[in-house]
Amino acid sequence: MPSYTIQYETWNSYQNHVGESFFSFLIMPCEDEIQQVDKFKIENSIQENHFFTKNHFGFNQLMIHSLKQFNELRLKMECEVRVLKFNPYNFKTVNVEKERSMLNSVDFKIDHQQYLINNHYTSVPFDQLNDEWKFNEGESTLNFLLRLNDKIHNEFVFDPNDTSLHQNASLTLQIKKGVCQDFTHLFLGIARSNGMPSRYVSGYLNQGDEFVGSILMHAWVETYIPGAGWLGFDPTNNLMRDYHYIKVCHGVDYDDCSPIKGILKTEGDNKTHYEVSVIQQ
Repeated sequence: MPSYTIQYETWNSYQNHVGESFFSFLIMPCEDEIQQVDKFKIENSIQENHFFTKNHFGFNQLMIHSLKQFNELRLKMECEVRVLKFNPYNFKTVNVEKERSMLNSVDFKIDHQQYLINNHYTSVPFDQLNDEWKFNEGESTLNFLLRLNDKIHNEFVFDPNDTSLHQNASLTLQIKKGVCQDFTHLFLGIARSNGMPSRYVSGYLNQGDEFVGSILMHAWVETYIPGAGWLGFDPTNNLMRDYHYIKVCHGVDYDDCSPIKGILKTEGDNKTHYEVSVIQQ
């Protein structure tokens, strides 16, 4: 099994003193049938104890509560993770007719409702899109998703210097550039509009093989394929998720997977910076 040492470090500075604060970090790799956390270490500059709670999707949130006054918070997380080496194309599917029957069934839509509805981040003008963005009659779900992965990768420009957290799928479609979270939201919007349950995934990517988007936390998509289950697609690199990807969490969109959130008693400006290191052992 490939093993990775992951380091996540963030610096948060505040113009004025912070009084009481409550922070939540979604940065710890999850544990499932694919990956296992062997050990971890967490330090913070205000020397407060930390604890973990589950969010509403079942993933570990690192929590810090403080009554101390400070102008800067530094947090460092280091962990070692083992990932199962697997072939991302080794799975079973059902025939196209059965796929369509499952995707269109009322029970299926109820079970996957939260991952079928588009929102501000993922909404696209679907009725204005050409046929290249649409699920063709007789086409398999996998073929469409691979086609969508390839289309976003080849027709859109990765540009970390011209994006914001507020960019949504409609804007990305218009300007044809963005970063991994923008391409993920676009993929989600198109897949959901075609009736395919899809969720936003946040995690880390092996930095040793020159993947695009690996220098910070990465984003990709998981889509439910009838007969196969949830499979990962990365439109930023035109890949399916394999053992180079270390998952932290999934949700409906970026807001569910934001690496840091906080409730603070302070005023004025604040700045956040973070660095990621992912080294394969």
